[in-house]
Amino acid sequence: MSDPLTLGASGISAAVKRELAVDWAAVRKLTGATHQGGVIGAAIVTYTAPAGFLNLPLMLAYSVLDRFLGELIYPGKRRPLEVLMDESRSRLIWKDFGLVEKGKEARNGVAHRADLVADAACLRYIAAVEAELIGWCVIDS
Repeated sequence: MSDPLTLGASGISAAVKRELAVDWAAVRKLTGATHQGGVIGAAIVTYTAPAGFLNLPLMLAYSVLDRFLGELIYPGKRRPLEVLMDESRSRLIWKDFGLVEKGKEARNGVAHRADLVADAACLRYIAAVEAELIGWCVIDS
């Protein structure tokens, strides 16, 4: 077994790491407070996302986590995120496994029952996933 302090992104290909970084950039863009909608005449139109919109980047954040853990633990095979997270506990050092797990349950509620998560909770779960990915050197801060 590899040293959990050093495993992180070193266990995945550089191409996958780049793809994860691109996906995470989308999460960051979607969680911004305002979005540029376009130009009308000489004015730049911006808008604030409606309540519940942050469920979209929540889903994407957990997709990035799922892809990373899948590539690290079972390359080329599909496993449920719950299995990947449990398997990773002996291979990675987690900053706050409990919060990320709670976010996974919230994400499952969105995906399987259309139970929307409050915006503040979405941001908290996304930040928790981001902290893990940064800690494992998967994405830059």
